[in-house]
Amino acid sequence: MTKGVCAALILALVSCSDGDEEPPFACGLGELQGTWRVTYQEQGDGTCGPVSDLTLNFSSPDEGGCVYAMREISRDKCRLDFDFTCTFPDGKGKIRSVGVTRQPAVDELVGDLTIEAEHPELDYCRSTYKVTYRKLLARAAFGAAPCGDGQRQVERHAG
Repeated sequence: MTKGVCAALILALVSCSDGDEEPPFACGLGELQGTWRVTYQEQGDGTCGPVSDLTLNFSSPDEGGCVYAMREISRDKCRLDFDFTCTFPDGKGKIRSVGVTRQPAVDELVGDLTIEAEHPELDYCRSTYKVTYRKLLARAAFGAAPCGDGQRQVERHAG
């Protein structure tokens, strides 16, 4: 039984990609779930500086003091155009974010984001970033359970 479980995990990993073409998928902007890693790459000569990578959980949406001026999702749910403003955690300033996000793959989002930040104790800044979201996969999908440790170990990591 243990060898069968390990073989199934390996087969599932190998059959996920044939290397040449992307499998068809349905876009889901506005309905995505799971944990995603977000990276930012500043473009040009912006003044806000680098933004640290972060991890987001799309299962628990939190506006965090943000107000949308615009949030439009395309009919096919592959593109999101947005314009929203958030308050700094101390309540003294605002950060405006304007951009577009596209979904080129089931586990990836890419986009462009321009941030303008105003705070009475900080300098005004404005920067544009290339943003990439990558969905983090469950550990069991990578065969995190040792093959010799039986079905119970696989079930524990899958949940």
